[in-house]
Amino acid sequence: MRQYAGWQAPFYSFWSKPFYVDVAKNWGGLAYAYLFVLLCFTWLFLSIKIDMDFSYNADHFMKPIIEQLPVMTIDKGILSIDHVSPYTIKTTTGEALITFDTSDKPMNPPQAPGIFLVEKNTVIIKASELHKRLKEVNKESGASSPYDGTPPPDQNMDLFSGTDHAIIDQKTVNQSINSLKKLLAIFVFVIALPLGFILCVLQSLIYGLLAMAIASANQINLSYGAAVRLSVVAMTPVILMDSLLKLRHADSIFWGPIAFLITVVYIIVAVRANMDDPNQKSQTTNS
Repeated sequence: MRQYAGWQAPFYSFWSKPFYVDVAKNWGGLAYAYLFVLLCFTWLFLSIKIDMDFSYNADHFMKPIIEQLPVMTIDKGILSIDHVSPYTIKTTTGEALITFDTSDKPMNPPQAPGIFLVEKNTVIIKASELHKRLKEVNKESGASSPYDGTPPPDQNMDLFSGTDHAIIDQKTVNQSINSLKKLLAIFVFVIALPLGFILCVLQSLIYGLLAMAIASANQINLSYGAAVRLSVVAMTPVILMDSLLKLRHADSIFWGPIAFLITVVYIIVAVRANMDDPNQKSQTTNS
């Protein structure tokens, strides 16, 4: 009979050897149901946090940019604006971000201020300028920069040819952002939860093989199903720590390897906990 309920796992998985013995012997098909509920819990908070961050950025960084947007009219795939070209939109720090030049002879991309150059039938992403800005951000934060190499070429995108007629103004953009604010948390949860669950299931199957190898090395009689169950529950501390770090924006590129090592340590603890159980101990014969 099962001694520990699924709701107790987030607590006992951090330290209890009897708990891991119970998981191996009695949990049966409960492990993946528990994993799904655990991920529902963590992704609920993460989705709300992502939605709150987006709303903050929309109000403090995107709103001043939107207030500078011209009225954009697309007629038979050709863009026009209600400002004299060229017209430049700047960030809250005064840096050029988007330049509109819908004249018949637009300026060359290197001469256009900002990262984006919007022409009457093409949007050009100035990858070299984006590369430069990202490099500066990494330098200011003190992080190692992946943007020290050769900048990529500019990217041209045709966004208007498929549109017969449309008018885009500040009100339209604000309505779209407000709608996204309302739906973002739901969208993130619906997408991230199944993807996260599938990833964790695949990890547990691989970790199960590791658990089997550890059991064999310690002469513990452990089935693959029990090994996978132990792996699922042994992932709990890392799942909770990972969620907490993401909520506080404290995760880094070093967290992945550290999380893997922590999971391996818990798998070793979970398997070796069953060494003390006489029903799990392999029977050896003297030769």
